Amino acid sequence: MMMSSSHHHRSIPTEDRVSNLPDSILSHILSFLPTKSSAATSVLSKRWETLWLSLFDLDDLDGRQSFKDFINFLPPHEATDTIIIPCINEIIIDAAFQRGGTQTLDLHKVYRPKDQLKLTRRIFTCRTLTFLKLKNLCVNDLPFLPNIPLLKTLHLENVYFTTQTHIFKLLLACPNLEELQIIHVIVLPPKNKAAFDEHLPRLARLVRATVSDDNLPIPFSLLSGVQILNVKSIWHIYIQLPTFQNLTQMEIFFANFKGRSWRDKWNWTLEMLQHTPKLQDLTIHEDMKDAICEDNWHDPQVVPECLSSQLRTLLFRDCIGRQCELQFLKYVMRNSMVLHSVTIHSANSINFNAKYQMLLKLVTFRRGSRACRLKFHR
Repeated sequence: MMMSSSHHHRSIPTEDRVSNLPDSILSHILSFLPTKSSAATSVLSKRWETLWLSLFDLDDLDGRQSFKDFINFLPPHEATDTIIIPCINEIIIDAAFQRGGTQTLDLHKVYRPKDQLKLTRRIFTCRTLTFLKLKNLCVNDLPFLPNIPLLKTLHLENVYFTTQTHIFKLLLACPNLEELQIIHVIVLPPKNKAAFDEHLPRLARLVRATVSDDNLPIPFSLLSGVQILNVKSIWHIYIQLPTFQNLTQMEIFFANFKGRSWRDKWNWTLEMLQHTPKLQDLTIHEDMKDAICEDNWHDPQVVPECLSSQLRTLLFRDCIGRQCELQFLKYVMRNSMVLHSVTIHSANSINFNAKYQMLLKLVTFRRGSRACRLKFHR
C-alpha cells in the first residue's frame, strides 16, 4: 500500500530541535568532541560559532602540523581569540601567535616551575591580549621593551622569575592593568634591590590585587593605587608600606607558618590602617589552629584616619579569642566613629564555653559609633 503524499510530508521532521536546546546543553554536548570536530560546527550559524569558541582547548592538538592545519581551517577573525593550553608546547604557542588576534591566553603545565620552558617573546609584545594567566612556568627571557597595551587581567601562579627585573618589566609593560593576582611567585632579588624599588611607578589603573606569597616578590608601592586588596601574609619580615590613597576594601589573611604565628602581625595591621585613609571595609582572617602565638600589641599614639571617618564594616573570621585579637577588636570598635557593623566568626577549633566567654568580653567593649552592631557567629 502506497502512502499518500500528505502522510509522507508529515513523517519528515521540519523543526531543528537541536538548535532549540539551551546553550548550556549544547556546550556540554560539544565538550565531548575533539577540538577540530567541535570547531566544524561553526559553519552552521553565528550561534554555533560562539558556542565552540567558548570551549576552545588545545589539549588534543599535538605537534606543529596538527595545530597549523587546525587554525588554517578557521576563518581569520576566529582563529585564536581564546587559547587554553594545559600541556605547554612552545611550538604550539608560537604557531598560535603567528596567526594573531589572541585576546585571552591561559598557559600552564603540570611540571615544576623551575623546569624551564622558554615562552615565546610574542606573548610579551602582544597588542591584542586582554587576559593572561601563567601557571607552573619559568619566565627567563623577556624582550628589551615588553608591551602588552590592552592587558586588563594578569594572573601569576607558581611562576619562577629568574630575575626581579623580569617581573618589574612585565608589570610595567601593562599600562591598562586592572586586576593582578600573584600566588606563590618566586623571584631572585637583584643586589641593589632597595635603589631599584624606589624609582618604580605605581600601576595607575589597578583596581583589584591579590597577593599570596612566602616572600613578597614586588614592592607594595607598585600596588599603591589599588581599590581592593587581598593579602595572604605568611612572611615574617617587615614589609615597607606606601600610602594606599584609593583603597576602600581590604582582606588580610594571616597564615600559620611552621606552627608559629607572626608576632608583629597586629602592629603591622595597625600600620596598614595608618596607610589606608579611605578604607571602608576590612576583613581579617586567621589560620592559627595549633600555632604557637607570641603576639605583640601596642596602642598606636595616633588613631588611623580611616577609623575616624571611613571604616564601615569589620569582619573577623576564625577568631579564637586570644588576648591580642580582643585588644585589636577593642581598639577598632572604640575608635571607629562611623562603624556600622562588627561581625565575628569564631573558630571551629574552640569549644562552646570558650566561644561564650569571648562573647561576654566583646559585648563590654565601648563603641565609638552609636550605629555599630555586633554580630557573633558560633
